[in-house]
Amino acid sequence: MTDIEISFQKAVQAFNSSELDLAIELFKTIVSQSPDHVDAHSHLGQAHFKKGDYQDSVNCLKKTLEIDLDHVQAKESLGVVQ
Repeated sequence: MTDIEISFQKAVQAFNSSELDLAIELFKTIVSQSPDHVDAHSHLGQAHFKKGDYQDSVNCLKKTLEIDLDHVQAKESLGVVQ
């Protein structure tokens, strides 16, 4: 398992535990190291949404769809945010 995969698992655990600030920090680190990590962008958008940071959420979800136009969760989440 790569460092990115380990970091992603930690970020998802933080997200699922509602530790949103930690999750956002970890997801941001992942996307800075691996800019095409589509699921990190998607989860980052969802974490921003849960915090009420709607513009940041939209930006992350749009980036997700730039990487993968067919990313179902990002499409659904973007529809909710907008």
